[in-house]
Amino acid sequence: LEYCRRKMAVGFMLTLLFNYQKLAKTTFTLLNCAPIGDRSVLFVDGEIECYSSWQIWVFVYAFLCIIPFFLVLGFGPILLQNGKISLSEFFVSCLFPFPGILYWVLKLAFSRRSEMGPNKEYRKISTIIDDVCDVLQGPFKVNKLRKIEFCWSGVIKGYRLILILIVTFTSNIVFRLLIMTVTCLATMIIHNLTKPYLDKKANISGLVSYSALVLIGLINLIRASFVLSNFSPKGQLITVLVVLKVCEKILLVWLPVTIILCYIIWFIWDSIKKLCGKSKKISEDP
Repeated sequence: LEYCRRKMAVGFMLTLLFNYQKLAKTTFTLLNCAPIGDRSVLFVDGEIECYSSWQIWVFVYAFLCIIPFFLVLGFGPILLQNGKISLSEFFVSCLFPFPGILYWVLKLAFSRRSEMGPNKEYRKISTIIDDVCDVLQGPFKVNKLRKIEFCWSGVIKGYRLILILIVTFTSNIVFRLLIMTVTCLATMIIHNLTKPYLDKKANISGLVSYSALVLIGLINLIRASFVLSNFSPKGQLITVLVVLKVCEKILLVWLPVTIILCYIIWFIWDSIKKLCGKSKKISEDP
């Protein structure tokens, strides 16, 4: 029974993490309006007028549930591990982030210091809590901001939330690419300064990924500028654009494929070495 509870808790958390981006994109798309004459209509469907009652409810949902979700992931696992909140309170806060955060603040503010230790539920289902926290905090070290501990999973969701907002509400493609490139550059700098992962290889891989995103953003920004300005490149500019297109293909396709192949080869080689070592040890035993 405990094993099933652990799997259900982990599955619930993974379902939220995987569906957050799609849910956020859909929600903000329903809030993105564009003026057409004297009317304001949805950007994705010019026949639906904006600022109706259903859109107010979508805005309330976005404000209460979508936007504060990264704060729940940022501070929830730390509070959960320290026994400041229960697992049920954490799960409810994941579904309703803004009310959940208010509840956490009030609970921590009015609780006595003697009551701030691990509660009975934490001692009873500590293995389930450890599994849930391992999903969110497992590969990351504990980061601090002015002595306040937070989980890096919340920071990553915050990055994605910013990118979703930029993609959804910025209609000018050049301006959109510029903001996204600057955001990726800032993310790369923060990642390099904090080194959030416990494994050095993971920190290096993250830095390489962010660097590739910045380069891809710059390449597309240059190409989009030529297209929107109706400028026809000639001579060496054509060669430059071809080189940029090749570089983009390398970053998007060949570099990831090469890394995956290298990892597969290393994994197979390491497995063969371990098997050979075990068989040699067995043969040497009398």
